Amino acid sequence: MRPEASTRFRIGSITKTLVAIAALSLAQEGRLDLAEPVTKRLPELGSDYQAVTLAHLLSHTSGIVNYTADPALVARKAEAIPPSEIVTFLSKNKPVSAPGERYAYSNSNYFLLALVLEKLENKPLDAVLLARVFGRAGMVRSGSAALEGDAQGMKRGPRGALAPADHVENAIAFGSGHVRSTAKDLMALLGALETGALLDEAHLGKLTTPVKGEYGHGLVSGKIAGKEVRWHNGAIDGYSAFFGYAPSERIALVYLANVQEFDATRAGMAALEM
Repeated sequence: MRPEASTRFRIGSITKTLVAIAALSLAQEGRLDLAEPVTKRLPELGSDYQAVTLAHLLSHTSGIVNYTADPALVARKAEAIPPSEIVTFLSKNKPVSAPGERYAYSNSNYFLLALVLEKLENKPLDAVLLARVFGRAGMVRSGSAALEGDAQGMKRGPRGALAPADHVENAIAFGSGHVRSTAKDLMALLGALETGALLDEAHLGKLTTPVKGEYGHGLVSGKIAGKEVRWHNGAIDGYSAFFGYAPSERIALVYLANVQEFDATRAGMAALEM
């Protein structure tokens, strides 16, 4: 099947940008305080997490260990692991650095943030994203459930032959990487951010302004060939994704691939250099 702009791919960690937008929209409405500790909503994490705020989760400055780096959990990636098991795993592993001290990318941050959104809104994450991001941005083909016609994730074998990639359950990817989307929908998302349909200027600033390094509260901001560029990438078994834009140049692009070894980030960065 030849992919089109409306073909759905798994987008991996670009999911984090979507979760961040949902959290920031709730903060914009005064319904979520980003300075509150994560234990306010998830007390089962325990006392070691009392200094970790929602802002730390958004900016990857929490110091929390990465649950997808645990071999035992990764070995179960095809299982519908209950979220409580991952929360229990995290509660048994203290943050490895003081919250706010440094940037350290960790899928655990957005896994927990997604649970916080579910508790606050009293609905599944997919429903939160539909109401606060997909519906408002006109992203009509985005969601987590697999549908007929979706791009099949592939990987290359030892001799270069393509074969279906390993299956990763939505339950383990969750808020850190479970969404499927299209090039058309992701371009609509970028347009909605540009026009203020999703966030006001102050909260868009939080999304894009770096906290530590180049990571803000859900997007990376830096310079490529002298241009200010905002972007995020994603990878999950069988898929590679990148989207970014240069506001001053009014340039935006999306790369989506269903071959695990294709480096969408490298391709995207190279295109933005032009």
